[in-house]
Formats: sequence, structure tokens, C-alpha cells
Amino acid sequence: MSILGMPRKIQKEIDKIRAGFLWHNGSRKRYHLLRWDSVCRSKQEGGLGILNMKQINLALLSKWAWRFRDPNCLGWWKDILLDKYARIRSKAKWSQLWKYINDLEQILKINRMNIVGNGRSVLFWEDTWIDDKPLKIDYSSLYNICSNTKCTVAEALSSNFAVIQFNRQLSHVQRDMLCHLQQKLCTVHLTLAPDQVCWVGGTNGKFSTKNVYRWLDFGGIKINWYQQIWDLTIPLKIKIFLVMLSRNRILTKVNLRKRGWEGSTSCEICGAQETLQHLFFSCYPQYKLWQWGLAKFDYNCQINSLSDLGHMIVHIDIAERTPFKIICAAVLWNCWLHRNDLCFRNGTVKSMRQQGLAILSTLHYWNGMWSDKVRAVMKELMPVLEELPLQLTLDDTTMP
Repeated sequence: MSILGMPRKIQKEIDKIRAGFLWHNGSRKRYHLLRWDSVCRSKQEGGLGILNMKQINLALLSKWAWRFRDPNCLGWWKDILLDKYARIRSKAKWSQLWKYINDLEQILKINRMNIVGNGRSVLFWEDTWIDDKPLKIDYSSLYNICSNTKCTVAEALSSNFAVIQFNRQLSHVQRDMLCHLQQKLCTVHLTLAPDQVCWVGGTNGKFSTKNVYRWLDFGGIKINWYQQIWDLTIPLKIKIFLVMLSRNRILTKVNLRKRGWEGSTSCEICGAQETLQHLFFSCYPQYKLWQWGLAKFDYNCQINSLSDLGHMIVHIDIAERTPFKIICAAVLWNCWLHRNDLCFRNGTVKSMRQQGLAILSTLHYWNGMWSDKVRAVMKELMPVLEELPLQLTLDDTTMP
């Protein structure tokens, strides 16, 4: 993968095998809760952080393109490839590696900054060297009519812009633009030192395939809520469950109906439509459990949806925020287990006391994963949590 580009057909076959490990259970096929490109998104963007084969292939190949532009990278391999392919204009005669190097060159230009020394290896118009973007962007009207767009910085500055010729006479606006460009570059002085390149997206300007992959994988927005889920000290499957829950990918009966399932969409407890909001927040026993618990912890608010829960967590004291998120994860997870027990094992509806004991058992099971700081706060909250099941009645599932 670091020398040759992976064919699309092979990539699809490998992704199919990888998806099988995630979604299939032996010979029984299961629903795909997320599109594969969403699964391969970073955890901060709501994905599962699984590597994207195409992008990791491009990131590994990009190291070759970077080495060709790095003056500090020397070797016979570089001289041989340049001597063999640099003069060949027909892409049909290029090797696959050389094609990828030229294609990735356009990608690397976006995050590559050139530090001008003698200016012989830096393109005047097309490379980034004076600002955070190439001159052809800010001075596009001049670049579009320039007859020598491949001239270097050394050629342009040493000839006092004489090497920059245009295909037609400049307008008044373009003349003013050229004068502005000359004034802007009058303070730039060439030296005898070779040109240097640095990676804008890396640490201390150093290039790495890891940074390239992150840049290629970035979907445009990172959501803090997802990162908070992955930072919790709870089992991995619970984290994945919470991510799916926050994206409304949990297979409630309404979501199953959208996927072609033909069964009833009624809630097993109250008979209403089993949506995500109803199952975890609005169904009467679950709603009452939320309100009872919040009242005992002196949180005067109502939780009717995930957005309400997230809004409330933001306003909790920082010291209690992580423990409270763990408690909420235990409540949501046990609600899901209770629902599955009713649907698939012909279980009976649990009373609020039974649900409280199940939540408490889950928290005790997770205790070994917590940090000392979280454990210290949970130690203060545990007495209140242990009293809750005793204060709840045995029969508390009756609808109002």
C-alpha cells in the first residue's frame, strides 16, 4: 500500500470482509447500522475510527510525493525516477507510482509551505511561499494571462519580474494589481541556502502520513459530544451503543420498519410507537425513573430527549460531570437490555425497583475501569444510588 495504489475492486472486497466482522454474527446477517464511509469517520465526527483503506493508501503514497519536493531527501532512487519520467509528457508511459506521485502533488500543495532560500525549486505562481496560499489565487487575473506560469521565484525576482510575460496588454486594474504584487515582494531577498518545505498541518512543520490521513479523513466538523462518549471509562460496546443512540441508529421498532421490517411498532410496555425518544425517555416507567433520580440528586429539570440530557450535563459541576455521564450511560444501557428481554426472551416488565437494582449492578461491574478521581466522586454518590431502589415500590409500572 505504500508503493502501489490499491485497485478499487480489491478495496471493496477487503472492506466487505471488514464489514462482516462488524455487522455479521456467524452465518446470520445483521442490519448495517451505519454506512461504511461513516464507520470509517474519526470518533470525533461520530464514526467508529476504523481506518479507511483508500485514504490510508493515499496517505502512505503521499510520502513519496513529499520526498520528491523535500530538498533534504537525497538518493539515487530519486535521481533515477526524475531522469526517467520528468521529461516524459505522455501519462500513458508513466509508471503507476509516478502517476500517484503527480496526482498527490496537487493534494500536498494545499498544506505545504515553502521557505524560500535561493528560490530555484519554488514555483512563483503555483507554490505557497509568501502567504498561506499560492499567488495564483489572489492574483488570478494576472495568472490566467501569464505566458510563463511555471517560472520559479529565483527567475522572477532575479530578473525584476522581466521573465513574467503576459499574452495581452494589461488593463488598468491589472496594472495596479501587478504594482501591488511588486511592492509586496520588494522585501523578499534570496539567499544561497537551498529552499525548504514544511507541512502546515503537522507538529513543528514535520510531515507525517498520520497527519495526511487525518486531513484526508476530516469531514468538516468535529462534535465534542462524541469525544466525551469515547473518553468515558466504560466498556467499548457501551460506547458504541451510545454513539449509535446519539445518531438514532439503534434498532427500535420504528427504525426497523424503515428498513423493511413488517412487525408491530408498538412499545412492549405501553403500546405507543416505539421511537428512540419514547423508549428511552417518554415511556412512563422510564420517564418516572429519570425524574425520580434527578429529584434525589437535586437536579430540577426534565429530560424528554437526548438533547435535554446533553444540555443538562453541560450545566453540571465539572467535578460531577463525568460520574453523572457514567450513571446516564448505565440507565440508557439497562433500558435497552430491558426492552430486548421483553422482545426476544418473553420477559416480564420490571418494576422501578428492579430497574434501579439492575442499574446499580451495572455501575458496580464498571467500577474497576474508573480512574481514582472518578471513583472518589462515585463513592460519595453511591449511598444515594443504593437508597433509590429501596425507596421505589415493587409495583411501579402502572400507566397513569
